Amino acid sequence: MAPLEAAPLPAWASGAAPQPCAGEATKGSIVPDDCWGRFPSSHYDIGFDEGAWNHLGRKLYGTLTDLAFTAARTATALSLWLVGWAYGFGVYERLGAVAVDIAGRYDAEVVGPLGLAHLAWFYAVAWAAVAALRGRLTMAAGELVTSVVAAGLAGVVLANPAGYLAGTFDTMGTLSGAVLATGTGHPPPRDPASAGVVLRPLQARIHGAFVEQPYDHLAWDGPLAEPCAAARDRIVATGPHGSDDEPRAVMAAAGCQDQAEFNADANGTRLSGAALTALAAAVTTVLLVLVAATVVVAQVVVVVLFAVAPFALLAAVLPGAGRELAWRWVAALARAGLAVVGMSLVLSLLLLGVTGALEASGDLGLVERFAVVNTVVVAMVVARKRILAAGHGLANSFGQRLATRRAGGERAAPWLPAAAVGGASGFALAGALGPDRSSRSARLASAGGRNWMANRRLARSQRGAEARAERRTAAVVARQRTEVGTDGDGRPVTRTTVSVDGPAATTRRARAARARVERRVGSHVAATARRRATGWSPPAPPRMADDVAEPELPVDVEEA
Repeated sequence: MAPLEAAPLPAWASGAAPQPCAGEATKGSIVPDDCWGRFPSSHYDIGFDEGAWNHLGRKLYGTLTDLAFTAARTATALSLWLVGWAYGFGVYERLGAVAVDIAGRYDAEVVGPLGLAHLAWFYAVAWAAVAALRGRLTMAAGELVTSVVAAGLAGVVLANPAGYLAGTFDTMGTLSGAVLATGTGHPPPRDPASAGVVLRPLQARIHGAFVEQPYDHLAWDGPLAEPCAAARDRIVATGPHGSDDEPRAVMAAAGCQDQAEFNADANGTRLSGAALTALAAAVTTVLLVLVAATVVVAQVVVVVLFAVAPFALLAAVLPGAGRELAWRWVAALARAGLAVVGMSLVLSLLLLGVTGALEASGDLGLVERFAVVNTVVVAMVVARKRILAAGHGLANSFGQRLATRRAGGERAAPWLPAAAVGGASGFALAGALGPDRSSRSARLASAGGRNWMANRRLARSQRGAEARAERRTAAVVARQRTEVGTDGDGRPVTRTTVSVDGPAATTRRARAARARVERRVGSHVAATARRRATGWSPPAPPRMADDVAEPELPVDVEEA
């Protein structure tokens, strides 16, 4: 093969590297290809020298390495786009006005015309009167005072639902921006509406950890310094190049012969590194998809809660256990807000953990580095569920305290159930819509598992029975048949015959073995007949009576 530096250089090899991300982000592709780093994700590919037509191993290793890295690059780009979409979707801008309009319609066309407010106050007064007649004056007065205070707060919220909804989203945006800024090192945004701007540095850092740094290791054998870095930038800016020789020629012309030779060689080490990169990117994609789903669902839950706010706030007037809907509403609102902030904390921890792992493992090989990264990402998947459970538990504890609080020092039994943490969103929406029972898919899976276990036990039992029957059929068994008859004088006569049952012998050895069995059985039967004819029987063992003394021990010769 000709030396790499002797290959002709392309026109783009000279001058400064193009800047495809200097303008707007790339649009119009089926798979998101935004500019989270200096270059679009699709420009990064792993090149190799295919060699001659019969170098099948080189072609196989190089193709699989490029496919694994392409899968990691695509998964990372998709997950980063999804997280940006979740934080920048604008649930409040799109659905906030609709929720406020629905709440206003419920208040004006259902609560008012049906007189639900008067009915709630009648129930509250009647309940307090019954409690007072039963001697619980303090509790009755306390519940009436609580109803009056709750009615005042409900009136304040219903007077300006749009303002309180906007305030809820502003609070979530401010806290999320501050938590995200902690992971990127940037100052928190002053405008809560632009909290998604903090995502750009975070996305760039994640893109660098899962695309740019693995590309340097898989394509050029590690981080590059000048002038190799400048050649690398020109190669990526004009990529992808596939298996062309131009990138290696440009790198060799820059004086980076070792890197060019590494790029040309397709081997198992590069394939292993690309496979680990794909694994880390896949786990990270799962985590980021779960984070995005939780953020969007939490924001939608907030909007829905404000849409049904008239009924929840009306229930706050009811005394005793009648306030269940109000406490559920408050607890659900707190859970949704804590979920959004918690997911921002997960992203911040992910960025800090991956960055720290890559910096701490700089002296290790590519395989070891991404083994550490995989460990960090899996830990973040576990941390996501723990953080959601902690937020749900905190909100549920707050709701329990409100639900069990009674005037007069009494406490009621807690009847707010524990918050469920499950599903892709972490809110267990399907389980919250119905009674406390397993989902249909879970029931089907459980029934399928039980049926499979029962069928397996039945099949094992049938196979065992068939095997035992085959063994009995294939076994050679000697059978003795005794026939009792009489002779001409009327005396009984016995005639014994012996037969050997079993499968027919097909080989000489089997026939010889069967003949031996027949001879042994015949000899045994003849001996038994002779013993019976002579009247001989084996002597019975001696029996000792109860009063027989124990035999004396033999006397020593010297003593005698």
